[in-house]
Amino acid sequence: MPEFALPLIAGFLVGLVVMGLAIGITLRLRRRTAAAILDTARSESQSLLADARREAETIRNSSVVEGKMEALRLREELEGELKRRRDEVDRTARRAEESERNLQRRSEQLDRREKDLSAKERALAEEDGRLKERSDEIGALVREQRTRLERVAGLTAEDARRELLQR
Repeated sequence: MPEFALPLIAGFLVGLVVMGLAIGITLRLRRRTAAAILDTARSESQSLLADARREAETIRNSSVVEGKMEALRLREELEGELKRRRDEVDRTARRAEESERNLQRRSEQLDRREKDLSAKERALAEEDGRLKERSDEIGALVREQRTRLERVAGLTAEDARRELLQR
């Protein structure tokens, strides 16, 4: 073997060893890099997942809060409407009570007037009876006086009238 071949073979073997080492180191570095990338990807995915969960929780909480606010708004609106209706019912009841009191007063006034009218009618009927009696008495007295005059004058009322008309 030529002399120059030994250093060449040794150089070649050293190159092969260095190359093997380089390939091994490169593979190892790639594995570490891949593991680091994989760890980073896992970490980022977990971080993204945690962020997504927090955001979903925030959205859910926000939706719950919005739902509660909407329910509260609707409740207040319904309570306001209920209060307005109760107030209207109260006003209507007060008007009805006032009308009832007014009707009661009018009824009492009419009852009093009716009693007064009945009392006046009785008084007028009694007065009418007394006046009729008085009229009858006066009529009887006039008839009696006429009869006396006719006796004293010797003429009847008809005869006296004729005689007066002739003169």
